[in-house]
Amino acid sequence: MLGCAVVAAAGGPAWGGSGPAGYAARIGSEAAGYAARAGSGLAGYAARIGSEAAEYVAWIGSETAGDWLSRSVVSTDASDDRLIEGGQVEFRRFLSDVDPVFWKIPPCYNSVDAGRRPVVRSQGSDRTCWALAAASALESSLLPEDRIVFSADHMASCNAFSVPAEEGGDYLMVMAYLSGWQGPVAERDSYKDESSLEDCEDEDAQNSCENENASNSCEDENVLNSREDENALGSRKDEDVSEGRKDECFQDSRQPAVHVQEMQLLGEASREEIKAAILDCGAVQTSLYMNRKETAPTETRYHAFTSAYYCSEECVQDHDIIILGWDDSYSRFLFREVPDEDGAWICQNTWGDAFGEGGIFYVSYADANIGRTAIAYTRVEPVDNYDAIYQTDDCGWQGSQGYGDEDCWIANQYRAKEEESLAAVGLYATGRSTVCDLYLVRESAPDERIFLQSASFDRPGYYTVDLEQPMALAAGEAFLVIAKLHIPGSTHPAAVEYSSDDYTQNVTLEGKRGYISHDGENWTCTETVYGSNVCLKAYVKKIKM
Repeated sequence: MLGCAVVAAAGGPAWGGSGPAGYAARIGSEAAGYAARAGSGLAGYAARIGSEAAEYVAWIGSETAGDWLSRSVVSTDASDDRLIEGGQVEFRRFLSDVDPVFWKIPPCYNSVDAGRRPVVRSQGSDRTCWALAAASALESSLLPEDRIVFSADHMASCNAFSVPAEEGGDYLMVMAYLSGWQGPVAERDSYKDESSLEDCEDEDAQNSCENENASNSCEDENVLNSREDENALGSRKDEDVSEGRKDECFQDSRQPAVHVQEMQLLGEASREEIKAAILDCGAVQTSLYMNRKETAPTETRYHAFTSAYYCSEECVQDHDIIILGWDDSYSRFLFREVPDEDGAWICQNTWGDAFGEGGIFYVSYADANIGRTAIAYTRVEPVDNYDAIYQTDDCGWQGSQGYGDEDCWIANQYRAKEEESLAAVGLYATGRSTVCDLYLVRESAPDERIFLQSASFDRPGYYTVDLEQPMALAAGEAFLVIAKLHIPGSTHPAAVEYSSDDYTQNVTLEGKRGYISHDGENWTCTETVYGSNVCLKAYVKKIKM
């Protein structure tokens, strides 16, 4: 596996055949020089989660490291919440905690050299690149401490949505599956790694994550918006396929191997912020415009000899991959169509190890589509973090509701199954710079609104707010979890689930009680008035007697 390029190719046009000596050097003996520079040195990167700052100093130079450490970006205290039982790293809210301006990003990094490369997968003839990329990114987030190969087949087939796996998917399906603890499950030994290199999309299919004909059942100012993001991760093929759960869904007893408690959307992130996410999480899942037709030898976007891809035009993103690293010095002349700048992302595809360099290929920094839609799995925890989850939104964030401005209140009613404590609240941030205040109302004191705590989220995504003071709940007690939302520039801040297309025919409203309000005093039941479920989860722990 290649690391970051040591020698940039000489200027000139792209080439085929054996290539110039400069390129040969890049894949020849000089790769060992990079290994000496980046191999053992990357261990020092553990300074950001432990106490090995001296090794990091040795890697990037004492002066730079001294400046880095003086900014106190990283805690080296043993009680840092990035450490969990057994020393396993919890990649927790790093993207929100650290301003990348203060983070010294190296010019070249590859998660492979840090022991964080996931297994190479092939989607075969299925449209499951979105699930394979998500499973691979999650696998990388736990490496090198733990290797769990997660089942992409389970993610694509055993989710709450109403279409078969071959119809495609998107990042909101991934977020619903993971946040609802439907998975991820560990892969079985019989994982099919087909060698065929079929592409992720039908070239005539559109990304139907937007639904122009979505039903708008409300006539007042509380508008139910479908999500209109034509460049969502992955793609959906919108046709009459509402036949219930997928036949290929495994009927087994596998439970989630981990709990994913936070996922951050990086669509508006800078290049440096994406790099920081890779350093923290091992991999970032992203969409780009790429299919088998565009990588054919007769096309100009992919150079098979150098495994380099570049699309200069902004197109509808139709394929999902993961980014494992970058190389600022990767020569622009290694691409068939020469971009305006050097530098490339080091990526892993979902087309098996016959593609690129054992599944690895390079995408130019100048590519018009990569990184425009991306997601990082920033908080992955053991399954004993909470004992149970209360939720009403198996299909997750499918639309947004609000009152035409930045403020909105939402609530969900639940009933405790046993003696429990409310330990955390989970919700979607539908825009940047989200601020929320959390409250609890008990059945025994319906007029008393108990303030729990406030939280803020820099980026859109799914977040879990751990309560500093868990609240005891009696067995059988009904309770309301309430969130007051403020999202600058938003007109519909609240994430809701509703049946919007063929993918969401499994959405149910019966027995669920969600509420929405503009002022926190006058409430409307979303199920009965708008046909939607509020996306607001409650995590509980059993009270040990």
